[in-house]
This record gives sequence, C-alpha cells and structure tokens, in this order.
Amino acid sequence: MLIEPQFDNVNGFSKGVTPVQKAGKWGYINRAGRILIEPQFDNVYPFSGGVARVQKSGNWGYINIEGEFLIEPQFDEASDFSEGVAGVQKGYKWGYINSEGKIIIELQFDAADNFLAGVARVRKAGKLGLVSKSGLLVPPILDDHHWAAEGIIALYANGRRGLLFVKEETYIPCEYEEIAQGSDAENWVIVKKNGKWGWVDHSGKTKIPCRYDAVTPFDAEGKAWVFQFGSGFG
Repeated sequence: MLIEPQFDNVNGFSKGVTPVQKAGKWGYINRAGRILIEPQFDNVYPFSGGVARVQKSGNWGYINIEGEFLIEPQFDEASDFSEGVAGVQKGYKWGYINSEGKIIIELQFDAADNFLAGVARVRKAGKLGLVSKSGLLVPPILDDHHWAAEGIIALYANGRRGLLFVKEETYIPCEYEEIAQGSDAENWVIVKKNGKWGWVDHSGKTKIPCRYDAVTPFDAEGKAWVFQFGSGFG
C-alpha cells in the first residue's frame, strides 16, 4: 500500500510500525499510513517487544504502542530492553533498570551492553566487568572474556585466566596461568599457578594446592592421578 508523501523522514517498518518525522518531531505510523502516535518526540527508535525508547525535552524514556509512557523521560541516554532489562545513562554513568523503571544496578559504569543469556558486559576505566540482573558478577578488572561453554565464560586479566559460572553466579579469579574450562567428577576445576597444578571450586576456593607437575581429572570414583617432582604417579 502506498503512503502519500507527507513526512520529512521515514524509517523502515518493524512488525508493521515505523517511526516518522514531521515538522521536526517524531511519531509512529502503521503500514496503512495511519498515525498511531502523533509526532511529538525529539528522537525515537523502533519498537522492540512492544516498547520503544523516545526522547522528549532532551531526556529519554519508554512508551508502549499506544504512546503512553511506561517510564517517564529522565535519562541522558538509554538502550533497548533485552531480557527485561535496559541500560540507562545519567551524568555520563551507566546502569540498568527493569521494565518498571526501577534501577536494579546502580549507575556507575562508563558503558553498559545489552544482556545476553543472563549476563551483560560493562566498562569502567578501560576495563571490562560482567553483571547479572542481581548485580555485579565480576568487577571491571578484565582485559577480555569469551564464552567457553554453555553457562561458562573464560576471563582474562593481566595475562592470567579465570572462569565465570553464570547460573551459579560464582567465579574463579584471574590468578592462573592455565585453567580447565570444565569441571571434573568432584565439580572442581584444574588450575595452574607458578608452573604447578591443583584444584579449586567454582568460587575459586582452593581444594588442593597447586603443587603438582601434572594431574588428571577426578574420575567417577573420586580418584585422580598426580605427578610430582619426577617421582611418578600416585
């Protein structure tokens, strides 16, 4: 269906709705060209999950498809909701709000990414950190990270390695030269420090100190082979 020329700017349609600009203000229309929300905003983004972020009088808030404010304009910057949470900025600091507009993670970061699989990346003073909806998981001390396996994120800081267990919301600090990416039969993780191997649990607590030249994972019977100072296995 053709829409008669009447707008200064039109974005692409998303699920049958698109932002349009007229006389310097933005609103929304449907595919039939019917105005759903009158042009009244300084800036807008497409709807996502029935919610759109809009700017009015210099501040960002969120509206529903009827044009009603779900969260009043109050932020300097804002991102789309992902997994029920959105990053927002005030005074150059980012944090997170829930769908009711309640701050669930205080505004304290230089940048805050969208949530993915229950976790989001944040930045502060040039370092990376990780948060969940319940708060800070790993403080901004990281140089890098990546998903190592389902529910497990490999951490890197100052040339050392660690692991984050997302569902448990526990992590092994970046203190190790090498680290196994999974757990053995005892739910412990093999780590290497100062050239020696040992075991820690998912919170980084030492279970067996790093004192062996080589080790094997614990088997189903709770046994592991270790090698120390050329004396053989035992």
